[in-house]
Amino acid sequence: MTRKVSCVVPARLSSSRFPSKMLFPLLGTPIVVHTLRRAQEAGCFEEILCLTDSPVIRDAVVEAGFRAELTGPAANGTERIGKYHDYIANDLIVNLQGDEPVFSPQALRLLCRALTLEPDSVHILVHDHLATPEELANPNRCKAGLDANGQVLDFYRRDPHVPGGLPLAESRVQMGSYGYAKEFLKRYANGAPSGPELSESHELLRNLALAPIRAHACPFSSQSVDVLEDAELALAILVRAAPSEAQVPAAP
Repeated sequence: MTRKVSCVVPARLSSSRFPSKMLFPLLGTPIVVHTLRRAQEAGCFEEILCLTDSPVIRDAVVEAGFRAELTGPAANGTERIGKYHDYIANDLIVNLQGDEPVFSPQALRLLCRALTLEPDSVHILVHDHLATPEELANPNRCKAGLDANGQVLDFYRRDPHVPGGLPLAESRVQMGSYGYAKEFLKRYANGAPSGPELSESHELLRNLALAPIRAHACPFSSQSVDVLEDAELALAILVRAAPSEAQVPAAP
């Protein structure tokens, strides 16, 4: 029997590179609501909810017809889910980052299946091509350093820093979703932020030894929104999907 999976969208109001980006409108709809719709379109989740530190985000999500729960502070999305796991019905969880308004539903189905087949591992999605020189140099794009078997050895924005000098077989751009079990999240939330986690701004660098991390090459593209220019790229994708509804939003 296939185990049920919850999709959780963590969304905080503050953002150093793009303040209040979760509420930024694309086609008149906040980015976080677009993200929740992508999870709904995937059709593989028994539960979808948003965990947020902001009453404004909570109200926007509820108004759009989705469930949202207000939480206290957290260092990142994975910690938020781990600290407030009691809100979540199922033991298997896909974390879809709130700034992924055009994330592929097919990619979410791929990740959901990988998690149900191997629930003791953490699962991520990466591009199906090697990182280009431009992607390697872009600090707004996180890269996963993989060994020859597709296991993650490192995450980095510029230069890899694998403990022990283990060789990286390849680098690929990471996509904005994780799959993990609730037990992993409890252990994660009990740990303190690590130096690499803070310097690279990547949550899974808190402790790479907590569980094996499997990378799955994904042929479906996405466009996370880290800075305002990313919102314009995501808008273009939405416009192509629904040109009759296109409304170019004003910059905040």
